[in-house]
Amino acid sequence: MTVVEMLGCLLVTFGAPASMFVVTVARKPLHVIMLMASAFFWLLSLLFSSLIWLIPVQMGVGKFVMGVVVSVLFQELFRFLFYYVLCKARLGLEAVHNQGKQERKPLNMLAIYYSAGLGYGLVSGAFATVNIFRDLSGPGTVGIAGQSQYFFIISSFMALAFILLHVCWGIIFMGSLDSDVLWRNVTGVIGVIVSHLLVSGLTILNYSYDDKKPNYAGSITLLFISLVAMALWAYNIAGGSGRSLKHFVHPPQSNRAHAAQD
Repeated sequence: MTVVEMLGCLLVTFGAPASMFVVTVARKPLHVIMLMASAFFWLLSLLFSSLIWLIPVQMGVGKFVMGVVVSVLFQELFRFLFYYVLCKARLGLEAVHNQGKQERKPLNMLAIYYSAGLGYGLVSGAFATVNIFRDLSGPGTVGIAGQSQYFFIISSFMALAFILLHVCWGIIFMGSLDSDVLWRNVTGVIGVIVSHLLVSGLTILNYSYDDKKPNYAGSITLLFISLVAMALWAYNIAGGSGRSLKHFVHPPQSNRAHAAQD
């Protein structure tokens, strides 16, 4: 039974991101490379944050809170470093993209940012859930010692939300830096860092001690509200608008007629 539940939670966490990878990234070699490269940069951020994390612990500062803050700041620092390297390699990437093509086409950088965010999110979700899934695989019964029986499923949904948030953050962060308007650069970078800190802080609501029970309902609700807000912001960065979204949901009659003819 524990193995079945583990597989279910595994699909909750990685089902949608895996589908996104297969449908939107897997058939594009350059995007796969960007996904793997961004995942490597996330691993570097984990390495450096784990080293720096030892300093506040030795000073007696709360290791949980400082661990969250240090980890988030290093993740965003290495997201910027990835963007910097990407800008330096843009001409080479465009040459690879147009290799063997008669007509040169500009590289869709927003799609690259999407792939990079997905790589960031996938490796982040994998490291966040590997120990949870190991314990869930059994043997044992969830909640037998008085703990919440919803811990594993809530953890799976939270990991899913963070994976999708990393996709949105990648588009917002790097898409904003591409803008020639200074306030867009600043708001994009600061907005991603602040939202990353806030949603990471929501995990504190799931921490139980003494007689305090974890507030799963509050944390998961606020987390998915943040996901919707970041998705709308990323949609705007990508050039979307309320009108285009309305046309997508309710296509005009002329578009429906053309689609029927095709």
